[in-house]
Amino acid sequence: MRYVIIDLEWNNVYVKRLNGFINEIIEVGAVMLDDSLAIQDAFSCLVKSQLGRKLNSHVKQLTHLSNEELNGAGISFSRAMEQFSAWLGTWDDIIFLSWGSCDLRSLLDNFQFFLKENAIPFVTQYIDLQNYCQGIVASGTTNQVGLAAAAEKIGIDVEQYNNHRALDDSLLAAECLRRTYDSDKISRYTEVCDHAFFRRLKFKTVPITDINDPKVDKGLMRCHCDRCGEDMELFSDWVSANNSFRSIFVCRHCKLYKRCTIKFIELNGGMDVKISYRTAHELTEANNEPSKTGV
Repeated sequence: MRYVIIDLEWNNVYVKRLNGFINEIIEVGAVMLDDSLAIQDAFSCLVKSQLGRKLNSHVKQLTHLSNEELNGAGISFSRAMEQFSAWLGTWDDIIFLSWGSCDLRSLLDNFQFFLKENAIPFVTQYIDLQNYCQGIVASGTTNQVGLAAAAEKIGIDVEQYNNHRALDDSLLAAECLRRTYDSDKISRYTEVCDHAFFRRLKFKTVPITDINDPKVDKGLMRCHCDRCGEDMELFSDWVSANNSFRSIFVCRHCKLYKRCTIKFIELNGGMDVKISYRTAHELTEANNEPSKTGV
């Protein structure tokens, strides 16, 4: 068994034909590990932009790549995939990994746009390395941890790596895998990449921003008092902010306020609900209102 950790850099480009944006890949980096997690080989290439005339300033700042470099040293996406496929050799013994599924989703988008393929032929097994490491380095939180932050928590010196360049990020991700490797756990995170997998990958998660949407479960939009355990009273109307709903609840008995934030995210075949609460604050005796620094 071999592990291939892939990382991509891209330029977000508006495409009139799509009536929307696509993450056009501008760099591919990958590292290949054997079953003992020793590095066997590495792959790196620049991809010449075919859709975007210029790199976004944000992309330039992150990657330190220039339009001149891509035009001079870059190759077409189809040629890059030919070279990458040849570098991989046989595919049946490879498990692909990336830090989050966004890289794989962007790769699939580029395959569909440029090569008219609805799957990535050489990806037959896949692990989301970010999800795998999440429980190890960020237990107890639903906030996704970035590659550099996770590496620092594990004890890796990230200064050795050139952040936001494809090959260096894949090498850093490989070191995260080495430091956290558990054969039993890794098998539970391995997915078979069949047609259903790529259909799920293509599905875009959609946050619900209309509180009257029938998919919003109003039964979840409640709050309990930390002190007495009773239901708290809705103190302010629900407002929409940052793809979530927020409101303030009050417990008149315990004289406590609490702010509730709830987010409904439509997934392929289901709904993800994230709820968080701010620490309760006491009511002021004068007017039964929260202080300005309260909620």
